[in-house]
Amino acid sequence: WGSGGSFGYAEALADAHVAVDYLMRSENAARLRVDPARVALVGHSFGASLALQTGAGRDDVRGVVALATYRMAEVGRAANRDPRHAEALVTDLDESRVLRGFTGQTAVGLLQLDPEAYDLIDLAPRLRNAPVLLVGALRDTACPLATHQRPIAAALAEAGVDVTAVELDTDHAFSGKRITLARLVVDWLQALPDA
Repeated sequence: WGSGGSFGYAEALADAHVAVDYLMRSENAARLRVDPARVALVGHSFGASLALQTGAGRDDVRGVVALATYRMAEVGRAANRDPRHAEALVTDLDESRVLRGFTGQTAVGLLQLDPEAYDLIDLAPRLRNAPVLLVGALRDTACPLATHQRPIAAALAEAGVDVTAVELDTDHAFSGKRITLARLVVDWLQALPDA
Protein backbone atom coordinates (compact mmCIF):
# COMPACT_ATOMS: atom_id res chain seq x y z
CA TRP A 1 0.00 0.00 0.00
CA GLY A 2 2.26 2.78 -1.18
CA SER A 3 5.57 0.96 -1.63
CA GLY A 4 7.36 0.84 -4.95
CA GLY A 5 6.41 -1.40 -7.83
CA SER A 6 3.02 -2.31 -9.24
CA PHE A 7 0.45 -3.97 -7.01
CA GLY A 8 -1.34 -7.22 -7.79
CA TYR A 9 -3.12 -9.85 -5.68
CA ALA A 10 -1.00 -12.73 -6.97
CA GLU A 11 2.19 -10.69 -6.64
CA ALA A 12 1.37 -9.80 -3.02
CA LEU A 13 0.95 -13.48 -2.17
CA ALA A 14 4.19 -14.36 -3.96
CA ASP A 15 5.96 -11.58 -2.01
CA ALA A 16 4.70 -13.01 1.28
CA HIS A 17 6.16 -16.42 0.42
CA VAL A 18 9.45 -14.82 -0.63
CA ALA A 19 9.65 -12.95 2.68
CA VAL A 20 9.15 -16.18 4.67
CA ASP A 21 11.67 -18.03 2.50
CA TYR A 22 14.16 -15.21 3.13
CA LEU A 23 13.76 -15.53 6.91
CA MET A 24 14.07 -19.30 6.77
CA ARG A 25 17.48 -19.27 5.04
CA SER A 26 20.07 -20.04 7.68
CA GLU A 27 22.43 -17.18 6.75
CA ASN A 28 19.60 -14.63 6.95
CA ALA A 29 18.13 -16.15 10.10
CA ALA A 30 21.51 -15.94 11.84
CA ARG A 31 22.16 -12.37 10.71
CA LEU A 32 18.65 -11.21 11.68
CA ARG A 33 18.56 -13.32 14.89
CA VAL A 34 15.45 -15.18 13.73
CA ASP A 35 14.58 -18.67 14.92
CA PRO A 36 13.31 -20.38 11.73
CA ALA A 37 11.42 -22.88 13.89
CA ARG A 38 9.32 -20.06 15.40
CA VAL A 39 8.30 -17.90 12.43
CA ALA A 40 4.67 -16.77 12.56
CA LEU A 41 2.68 -14.77 10.03
CA VAL A 42 0.79 -11.65 11.10
CA GLY A 43 -1.37 -9.48 8.86
CA HIS A 44 -4.09 -6.82 9.05
CA SER A 45 -7.07 -6.50 6.69
CA PHE A 46 -5.83 -7.50 3.22
CA GLY A 47 -2.60 -8.53 4.97
CA ALA A 48 -4.64 -10.88 7.18
CA SER A 49 -5.96 -12.56 4.05
CA LEU A 50 -2.37 -12.87 2.82
CA ALA A 51 -1.23 -14.33 6.14
CA LEU A 52 -3.96 -16.98 5.99
CA GLN A 53 -3.27 -17.76 2.32
CA THR A 54 0.48 -17.96 2.93
CA GLY A 55 0.03 -20.14 6.01
CA ALA A 56 -2.20 -22.50 4.04
CA GLY A 57 0.56 -22.98 1.50
CA ARG A 58 3.32 -23.83 3.98
CA ASP A 59 4.10 -26.30 6.72
CA ASP A 60 7.05 -24.40 8.20
CA VAL A 61 5.29 -21.56 10.06
CA ARG A 62 4.39 -21.85 13.75
CA GLY A 63 1.20 -19.79 13.67
CA VAL A 64 -0.93 -17.31 11.77
CA VAL A 65 -2.42 -14.11 13.20
CA ALA A 66 -5.17 -12.46 11.15
CA LEU A 67 -6.35 -9.04 12.31
CA ALA A 68 -9.59 -7.59 10.86
CA THR A 69 -9.52 -10.12 8.05
CA TYR A 70 -10.68 -8.91 4.64
CA ARG A 71 -12.57 -11.65 2.83
CA MET A 72 -12.03 -10.72 -0.81
CA ALA A 73 -14.39 -13.42 -2.10
CA GLU A 74 -17.30 -11.82 -0.24
CA VAL A 75 -16.40 -8.40 -1.62
CA GLY A 76 -16.44 -9.83 -5.15
CA ARG A 77 -19.78 -11.53 -4.55
CA ALA A 78 -21.29 -8.33 -3.14
CA ALA A 79 -20.03 -6.37 -6.15
CA ASN A 80 -21.63 -8.94 -8.45
CA ARG A 81 -24.96 -8.69 -6.60
CA ASP A 82 -25.13 -4.90 -6.63
CA PRO A 83 -23.47 -2.68 -9.27
CA ARG A 84 -23.75 0.31 -6.90
CA HIS A 85 -21.62 -1.55 -4.38
CA ALA A 86 -19.03 -2.25 -7.08
CA GLU A 87 -18.98 1.41 -8.17
CA ALA A 88 -18.56 2.64 -4.59
CA LEU A 89 -15.68 0.22 -4.01
CA VAL A 90 -13.95 1.30 -7.23
CA THR A 91 -14.28 4.94 -6.18
CA ASP A 92 -12.94 4.23 -2.67
CA LEU A 93 -9.90 2.40 -4.02
CA ASP A 94 -9.17 5.05 -6.65
CA GLU A 95 -9.52 7.90 -4.15
CA SER A 96 -7.25 6.21 -1.61
CA ARG A 97 -4.41 6.25 -4.18
CA VAL A 98 -2.61 3.44 -2.42
CA LEU A 99 -2.46 0.91 -5.24
CA ARG A 100 0.31 1.55 -7.75
CA GLY A 101 -0.36 0.25 -11.23
CA PHE A 102 -3.66 -1.24 -10.09
CA THR A 103 -6.86 0.77 -10.53
CA GLY A 104 -9.98 0.36 -8.47
CA GLN A 105 -11.71 -1.05 -11.54
CA THR A 106 -8.96 -3.65 -11.98
CA ALA A 107 -9.09 -4.61 -8.30
CA VAL A 108 -12.86 -4.97 -8.17
CA GLY A 109 -13.04 -6.53 -11.63
CA LEU A 110 -10.70 -9.36 -10.62
CA LEU A 111 -12.78 -10.07 -7.53
CA GLN A 112 -15.97 -10.05 -9.58
CA LEU A 113 -14.53 -12.28 -12.27
CA ASP A 114 -13.80 -15.20 -9.96
CA PRO A 115 -14.70 -14.62 -6.30
CA GLU A 116 -14.15 -18.30 -5.49
CA ALA A 117 -10.44 -17.96 -6.29
CA TYR A 118 -10.13 -15.75 -3.19
CA ASP A 119 -12.34 -17.70 -0.79
CA LEU A 120 -10.56 -18.12 2.54
CA ILE A 121 -13.16 -20.66 3.69
CA ASP A 122 -11.74 -23.16 1.19
CA LEU A 123 -8.31 -22.81 2.82
CA ALA A 124 -9.47 -24.01 6.24
CA PRO A 125 -8.41 -27.68 5.88
CA ARG A 126 -4.95 -26.57 4.70
CA LEU A 127 -4.35 -24.51 7.85
CA ARG A 128 -4.20 -27.50 10.22
CA ASN A 129 -0.40 -27.28 10.43
CA ALA A 130 -0.35 -24.21 12.65
CA PRO A 131 -2.61 -22.52 15.21
CA VAL A 132 -4.56 -19.46 14.03
CA LEU A 133 -5.48 -16.33 15.99
CA LEU A 134 -8.30 -14.25 14.50
CA VAL A 135 -8.88 -10.81 16.00
CA GLY A 136 -11.81 -8.77 14.76
CA ALA A 137 -13.45 -5.49 15.71
CA LEU A 138 -17.08 -5.16 16.72
CA ARG A 139 -17.38 -1.72 15.08
CA ASP A 140 -15.50 -2.61 11.89
CA THR A 141 -17.45 -1.22 8.93
CA ALA A 142 -14.79 -2.24 6.38
CA CYS A 143 -14.78 -5.92 7.42
CA PRO A 144 -17.92 -6.61 9.46
CA LEU A 145 -17.45 -9.63 11.70
CA ALA A 146 -20.58 -11.44 10.47
CA THR A 147 -19.32 -11.41 6.88
CA HIS A 148 -15.57 -11.62 7.33
CA GLN A 149 -14.22 -13.11 10.59
CA ARG A 150 -17.00 -15.29 11.99
CA PRO A 151 -17.41 -17.52 8.90
CA ILE A 152 -13.65 -18.05 8.76
CA ALA A 153 -13.52 -18.93 12.46
CA ALA A 154 -16.35 -21.44 12.01
CA ALA A 155 -14.72 -23.05 8.97
CA LEU A 156 -11.36 -23.33 10.73
CA ALA A 157 -12.94 -24.92 13.80
CA GLU A 158 -14.90 -27.35 11.62
CA ALA A 159 -11.69 -28.32 9.81
CA GLY A 160 -9.99 -29.13 13.11
CA VAL A 161 -7.68 -26.11 13.15
CA ASP A 162 -6.49 -24.86 16.55
CA VAL A 163 -8.24 -21.49 16.21
CA THR A 164 -8.71 -18.70 18.73
CA ALA A 165 -11.20 -15.99 17.73
CA VAL A 166 -11.33 -12.72 19.66
CA GLU A 167 -13.61 -9.72 19.11
CA LEU A 168 -12.59 -6.33 20.49
CA ASP A 169 -14.92 -3.36 20.93
CA THR A 170 -13.21 -1.08 18.43
CA ASP A 171 -12.98 -0.21 14.73
CA HIS A 172 -11.06 -1.58 11.72
CA ALA A 173 -7.86 0.20 12.78
CA PHE A 174 -8.21 -1.05 16.39
CA SER A 175 -8.29 2.59 17.54
CA GLY A 176 -8.04 2.89 21.30
CA LYS A 177 -7.29 -0.84 21.62
CA ARG A 178 -3.81 -1.12 20.15
CA ILE A 179 -2.08 -1.83 23.46
CA THR A 180 -4.71 -4.48 24.22
CA LEU A 181 -4.21 -5.90 20.73
CA ALA A 182 -0.42 -5.93 21.04
CA ARG A 183 -0.59 -7.76 24.38
CA LEU A 184 -3.09 -10.24 23.02
CA VAL A 185 -0.94 -11.06 19.98
CA VAL A 186 2.34 -11.25 21.92
CA ASP A 187 0.82 -13.46 24.64
CA TRP A 188 -0.69 -15.77 21.99
CA LEU A 189 2.62 -16.00 20.10
CA GLN A 190 4.57 -16.72 23.29
CA ALA A 191 2.16 -19.53 24.16
CA LEU A 192 2.68 -21.34 20.83
CA PRO A 193 3.98 -24.87 21.36
CA ASP A 194 7.53 -25.72 20.37
CA ALA A 195 8.00 -27.36 17.00
